[in-house]
Amino acid sequence: MTRNDDSNPSYEDRAAVANAYRDAIFVSLHVSSTGATGNTRAYFYQFPVPFQETDTSLASTPVKQGFRTAIPWEEAQRPFADQSLRLANLVQIELAHRFPQSPNAPTPAAVRNLRSVAAPAVAVEISSVSVSDPIALTSLSGPLAASMAKGIAAFHPITPATPPTPAVTSQP
Repeated sequence: MTRNDDSNPSYEDRAAVANAYRDAIFVSLHVSSTGATGNTRAYFYQFPVPFQETDTSLASTPVKQGFRTAIPWEEAQRPFADQSLRLANLVQIELAHRFPQSPNAPTPAAVRNLRSVAAPAVAVEISSVSVSDPIALTSLSGPLAASMAKGIAAFHPITPATPPTPAVTSQP
């Protein structure tokens, strides 16, 4: 959770919170003011241009276990692009299953709040906040939560902990 109230942290602040966790998944939820009620869409970050390492200081950044110790903030999502696409696909499949007006595939977009997140990240948008009866929008929360949970579980299945193997010692 990047906020607990009606505050509006910056994209950088939200990314910083997410980036402080290991093995995290970042999901940004948004209620749109347009579109048919119940239309849902998952987005994954698509970089507008191919990355080129033009800053020579980055080329000399030390590498630790195959990763650079620092990458540009605006490129934090790039190493997770394939994982984010996979997560968006799995979530969108579930959304389309529960919300028939939704597309079958996720949408690539330069969604700003995903760009600086160093983890698999998706934005999910549900339409439409402009309904005459707020209960119609609230009633979508259960199917939305179930879709998200099922998509995330498929992406990152929980594996039961294996009991430790007993140490084998030889008898003298």
